[in-house]
Amino acid sequence: GSYLAALGPKMRMPGGRPVLAALGCPAACEFCNTSAFFQYKKIRVAEPDEAFAFMRHHRVADGAGRAMFELFDEDLFWDPEYARALGRRIRGDETTAGRIGYFTFGSVRTLSKLDPEELAANGLSTVWIGVESTLDDALEPGAHLKKRRGRDLRALFSDLREYGISVVGSMVLGFDFQTPDNIQQDIDSFISLEPTISQVTPLIPCAGTRLYERMKEQQRLSTGFGWTLPGGFRSRPAVEPLHMTWQQLNAVIDTANRRLYLETGPSALKAVDTAVRGYLRLRGHPVAALARRAQNLRESAIGQYPALVAVLGNAPSDAVADRAREVQARWIEALGQPSTELNALGRQLSARIRAFAENPTTHA
Repeated sequence: GSYLAALGPKMRMPGGRPVLAALGCPAACEFCNTSAFFQYKKIRVAEPDEAFAFMRHHRVADGAGRAMFELFDEDLFWDPEYARALGRRIRGDETTAGRIGYFTFGSVRTLSKLDPEELAANGLSTVWIGVESTLDDALEPGAHLKKRRGRDLRALFSDLREYGISVVGSMVLGFDFQTPDNIQQDIDSFISLEPTISQVTPLIPCAGTRLYERMKEQQRLSTGFGWTLPGGFRSRPAVEPLHMTWQQLNAVIDTANRRLYLETGPSALKAVDTAVRGYLRLRGHPVAALARRAQNLRESAIGQYPALVAVLGNAPSDAVADRAREVQARWIEALGQPSTELNALGRQLSARIRAFAENPTTHA
């Protein structure tokens, strides 16, 4: 929406120096091209010592209070000991303990084996979880979504949020088991997870995947679809859904995204809420890495306060306005009354967003 566009790209996705930890993934989701391209195996590129040495070097060289990284691994936590070994190095070094944060990919299956407090101490700031579907059908062998098996989804997302860990949640619509009768239930459940950032996309059978071969064998692939889809994946179907038309599926995807925005609010609102919750949970923690993490979350929450004011001034619905007021009350409980400067910055941002919404071309 206009809110995120006005805030700019830095608010849309996590950032930081890239670190290539591994290629491929044994989860073998049938639609996943990166899993297929590496024969459903994880090829380790950097051992914990190597990844840590790179991160520590840049933390020292940059001289920043906190260094951020993008740890690329399709599921960093597939081998829990790898994640724990890296975490021990991060929190065990005075230079990096509580001073390194990273974004990476995980899954319900693997994150269910780890404690959120340990993840926070180890530096996890944002994790992408491919939910794909909340329906029980996704757990059936034929769905090839074994990564979804684990803790209750809402409990997992909530626990991560309470420790100041933002969650990017993704959902796929167009699976054969999704029908007009159950797809709204699937969407309702995904919205209830309240991911900090969300992605809702149609099922795409990328060339080279098992899904592609299955759709090709069933003669369901769109004419001309191969390595690319001219015009983009929303312009025409890569594969016709089994129980609805492509137009119906497109409309469902648009509605899901709109509901996420109107019912849970923009990502900036959920980000500041996560930072405040994490600070309240970890402040005064006896573990040095977590005490420093609390301080980082405090500084993040303060820096994001203008965005909270902007949401209050431009709430797209009563539900979002109510939620923004709740977050503001929690912010004040944790950090006291905001400064005059923060309020002024918030009003400026709020005005900028309104101007952008009225004339996107002029204010882009």
